[in-house]
Amino acid sequence: MATQKDVKQSKEGLLKAIYAAGYLLENEVGRELEHAGYQVQFNLNCDGVDGGVARDIDIVATDAMSAGWPAHSPTWYYTQVVAACRASVQPMAFFVRKTSPNTDSLSPSAIPTLGAAFDWPSKQLLEEHPEAIQSRIYNFFMKNDHRLTTPHISNQFCVLKPRGTDNTWEASQGEAYNEVLLPLVNAISYLKRVGLEHKITPETLDSAVFHPVIILRDKLYSCYLSSGQPDIRETDHVVFKREYISKNFCGNILIDVITRQYVPEYIGLIKVETHRLRKFLEENFDDLEKHVAALKSKSANI
Repeated sequence: MATQKDVKQSKEGLLKAIYAAGYLLENEVGRELEHAGYQVQFNLNCDGVDGGVARDIDIVATDAMSAGWPAHSPTWYYTQVVAACRASVQPMAFFVRKTSPNTDSLSPSAIPTLGAAFDWPSKQLLEEHPEAIQSRIYNFFMKNDHRLTTPHISNQFCVLKPRGTDNTWEASQGEAYNEVLLPLVNAISYLKRVGLEHKITPETLDSAVFHPVIILRDKLYSCYLSSGQPDIRETDHVVFKREYISKNFCGNILIDVITRQYVPEYIGLIKVETHRLRKFLEENFDDLEKHVAALKSKSANI
């Protein structure tokens, strides 16, 4: 018969296994998102990019807000937080540099979206017709989305692993790419293709903005060159730019990387940006409606 000590040790062992696998981290984050008004799905199975291996994504949290006008049917604005949680005790370091318009070419196209409202303008339209609704929405994102206004950007990372007992470390990507980055890109591609497809069509003004994010249980570091010398500092938030090319997904994607302790502030940041975007789209509803009508007419004549 098991003693109280045996039962206690058994529970501790089980909790350690759950903790190490990341399920506790997922549930902690999911609970905070639910308290903020999101509907949360855990371990959503997403078909693989280009017919590849299907992968689970840890959290897909959806927030939907409606806006109605007397003469129009309600329009829905969806925000989806798509999170990969990493409970490993190995910290990650992201190499950052000052954001440069010449080298980084950040644009709203690197933010995953759905809907006719995000029919991004050509360079020519942007330059020659800044008053066009596509240009105005483009410029709104450039000024109001934290992923585009960040003063520093990263496009390289490594995982830090202790080596031996002499306070030395090994730096490599390890399994982080397959564990967190690929599932995120895969999930965004899947959700854009089928996740909200039945709700957002070219015939409606509904829209969706996705927020891919990596959430770390352990420490996060930013590494950069200062006056030609490398420096590394602990941080809570990094914006990571990843280029991905495939049949279903091609281009840059901006991914937030945050620590567990930063989650409440991150949720608040997204809430503020979402409300700001909703207000902007509502104020420009008539122009958006005309734009959607023009898209429908163009499609019908093809």
